Amino acid sequence: MVMQKTQLRFLAVAALALIAAGCANVTGSSTNANMAAARDLAMSVADPTSGTTQEMADLGAFLFGPGALGPQPWSLFHSSDFALYLMDGVLSGKFVWNPSNNDYELSQTNTITAGPISGTATVSISLAFFTSADATGTGVQITIGQPIPSTIHSLTYNRSLSGSFSNSLVGIERQLTSTSSFTVTGLNGTSAGFTVNGTKNVSFTNSYSDGRSISGTLTENVNNVVVTAVLQSDGSYLVSATGTILVDYSATLTSANGTTQQVIRTATITLNGQQMARVDMDGTEVDVDVTTGETD
Repeated sequence: MVMQKTQLRFLAVAALALIAAGCANVTGSSTNANMAAARDLAMSVADPTSGTTQEMADLGAFLFGPGALGPQPWSLFHSSDFALYLMDGVLSGKFVWNPSNNDYELSQTNTITAGPISGTATVSISLAFFTSADATGTGVQITIGQPIPSTIHSLTYNRSLSGSFSNSLVGIERQLTSTSSFTVTGLNGTSAGFTVNGTKNVSFTNSYSDGRSISGTLTENVNNVVVTAVLQSDGSYLVSATGTILVDYSATLTSANGTTQQVIRTATITLNGQQMARVDMDGTEVDVDVTTGETD
């Protein structure tokens, strides 16, 4: 996965292209169902309002702003093509220290516009900062909105989201709820980057303008995804992610005439630090160019 200031919108384009290409034969062969499910899964993970790539961008904006890279302006990452709930909360001063949980917490409802996607999301986020390397011990206080102290080496990030979104480009109404629980390590290390591990659970219903729909659940296991950033000559950052996301996918695909097909699959999403990300769903592979939205 590659994200740059101008490339935030390209991730959104990639997701939209996957939506348009997928789910054409939801009642056809197993191969067609696998391909539809693989593309739907890729769309979900790369969704600019709620996907895992969106959360990586949000964490990157926070940690690569006045953090690991020094006092750089957050505006370099703040794009109208990505919903940055964490950053919006930081910039608006809405995070509050909870002494009972030793963390910073935020709960708010956002009106979202990200490219052709618009909607409303109710979001709760908690952040706990640790001097330990593995997010153990007691969370400590810092000054949110200022450079992260050099004594902080890890954090925990928990987010719950409930939202309704409309995609005007491809005619999709999307209802979803999700919970994410990530541990971020490697802060203030020798390189400008961090490592993410954790899980994300998603329940969703996608309703298409032609009468089709997909309803289901995802369980994502994020395994040692390493996110790094390199300052570019134009002042923006190139953010590169390397690692794997293991997914359990279960969905009901419903055609316009009401015929249904159940799809239960496992998948591996491989991020290799380049433009191409690969989704392998039980042997059905989709290579996605995150800058163009093209698949093989």
